[in-house]
Amino acid sequence: MPKKTRKTTQKELARYQAHCEEWLPVFGLTDWRIDYDTSDIGSNFGRACFDRENRIASFFLTDTVIPEAEISFDVEETAIHELLHLSFSDLNISDRDCETLVRRIAYALAYAEKKGKAGEE
Repeated sequence: MPKKTRKTTQKELARYQAHCEEWLPVFGLTDWRIDYDTSDIGSNFGRACFDRENRIASFFLTDTVIPEAEISFDVEETAIHELLHLSFSDLNISDRDCETLVRRIAYALAYAEKKGKAGEE
């Protein structure tokens, strides 16, 4: 039996883009031109495709969310995750090592950001 899914909303895509734009200067990536859209990207929540030489990137947010995965679908953490991939794109490290670093740092930054916002209330 196929799993039930829902489509990613335009509000989620707008949050994704806004969060990326907010973090671009933090990561020193203001020289990049980034386009944002949703796409069928398999089991991933986000994906970044980029041309390092021309500093152009396309960031995709999944177009489909499985309700069982909803609890881990974090638009803000996904934005940070993809920006980290862009940040590390000029380094000569393996895809596997890069993914490990990106996951750890994205989780830590998203956690710290949420904890900071909770403390402001």
